Amino acid sequence: MVGGEDIHLRLRFFEELTKQGFAVFVAGSEDESNLTANGISYHRYCLERRFSFGADVRTVKALMRVMNSVRPDIVHAFDTKPGILTPIAGAIRGNTIVVRTITGMGSVFGSDHWNARILQAVYRLSQKVVSRCAAETVFQNQDDWKYFVDHDLVSGGGERLIPGSGVDLGMFADNALNGATTVGLREELSLEEGVVFIMVARLVSEKGVDDYFRAARQVLQMNRRAKFLLVGQRDVAGANPVSQEEIEEFSKEVRYLGHRTDVARLLAMSDVVVLPTRYREGVPRILLEAGAAGRAVITTDMPGCRDVVVHERNGLLIQPGDVQGLVNAMIRLAEDPSLRSRLGAENQEIVRRKFSLDRIVESYSMLYHELLNRSGAIVRDLPVPR
Repeated sequence: MVGGEDIHLRLRFFEELTKQGFAVFVAGSEDESNLTANGISYHRYCLERRFSFGADVRTVKALMRVMNSVRPDIVHAFDTKPGILTPIAGAIRGNTIVVRTITGMGSVFGSDHWNARILQAVYRLSQKVVSRCAAETVFQNQDDWKYFVDHDLVSGGGERLIPGSGVDLGMFADNALNGATTVGLREELSLEEGVVFIMVARLVSEKGVDDYFRAARQVLQMNRRAKFLLVGQRDVAGANPVSQEEIEEFSKEVRYLGHRTDVARLLAMSDVVVLPTRYREGVPRILLEAGAAGRAVITTDMPGCRDVVVHERNGLLIQPGDVQGLVNAMIRLAEDPSLRSRLGAENQEIVRRKFSLDRIVESYSMLYHELLNRSGAIVRDLPVPR
């Protein structure tokens, strides 16, 4: 398997696959200490996030070396760049079953600028070529799947929808039920009174951080008791990072907590989760975590987000970039505790039913069995999923 996400979720995902009878090996470009400390066999390779022909050739060669060393039955690539380079490596090596998951289409498709249109054309060409090298393409939301089909970017028949990477329901439900934890954390952060809004995201412009800042300032002019938290790591290496100056400019309205490893506790003591993204998400993990914690959400009517949130049922949808719409939604939830409670309860039920980690692992397990059976490979004592 190649790529990955949050360390806890990754470990739980690998643990559940192991319970299904699979032997899991991981290859990635990140630090391996957390994985190896938990008994996961890890192979590190070099990966340049931006396009670089020379670096990409080196990555393909490195991936082939990993495949030759591990000799996997199935290679599964996550994220944009690994999802392109891994099928190429598998095709060159030969006799390699490669699955790729499209984890969203990113900020390039949120712009109509001329250079964005060039990148969109390059992306489409790359995906069309690579689809012929992959045994299966997995989509996390309906919009991405439709886009690929409409633009003839998949070979036909070798694709399916598996909604997101799942969420560990127990981890978030346990924290939400722990009243002492909630009260203690509120006291620690001096948030004893008022409705608490929280945004958890990478600090890049496309995630709507600037909209969150401006909306918070307007809301506080009408409701001084509202509280606003921002959690996430500044992505200084990425495109359009949120500057330290902007964080400081709005520091009186929005409290920036930086990168945190206790998101479950933070969600448990918050009232509303906000994600005003302008980014073509896969399925935003924070929306699933909000549902697992039983929290109402405000997010944008964007791919991935609308796969989780139904307007007025388990959250409120606004248009991307609509600061006034965000202000109105925040004021409405701040002043209506019964609405917050109803949306949060329904959100928890939807996430439990559709997006639990167990359900996602079962879907991938079924896919792996189908591919192994289709290839005629010997399935070594693997239990067939229910």
